Amino acid sequence: MAALELISLAPELTTMERPTLRLVPTPVEAPRAFLTGPLVAQRRAARARMLQRRRRTVLALGVVALAALMVFPGHAFGTTATGLSADQLSTAPLQAGTTYVVQAGDSLATIAAGVNPDNPKAAYRVLVKELHATTVVTGEVIAIP
Repeated sequence: MAALELISLAPELTTMERPTLRLVPTPVEAPRAFLTGPLVAQRRAARARMLQRRRRTVLALGVVALAALMVFPGHAFGTTATGLSADQLSTAPLQAGTTYVVQAGDSLATIAAGVNPDNPKAAYRVLVKELHATTVVTGEVIAIP
């Protein structure tokens, strides 16, 4: 780069000459670097990766929470395996955790109705799952879930 400089002739010359312009070279400076860290594209890519990790973490936590609710649905909402809440459980004719001896004329459906009078289908499913059978025999001892 060059600059223009206005020079006048030597002061001892007192002639009426006009000042002249001459071209003066300027020292060359190294270009200044304004960015001292990583490039903008690298910083943007790192931020995008960080946001992606956060999204995956939140999604994973949500899936774990839903799985926990599905595994323990009754416990999360205050009900038992037979579908009864804690207050209904105390008024049911057949209490959870007790044993019942099957009488003549009993079926799994009548026992389920005694366990959960409001929703015998839920109790029936639990009893079938526990007994691994849909029939009962007179004199059989059943643990009420």
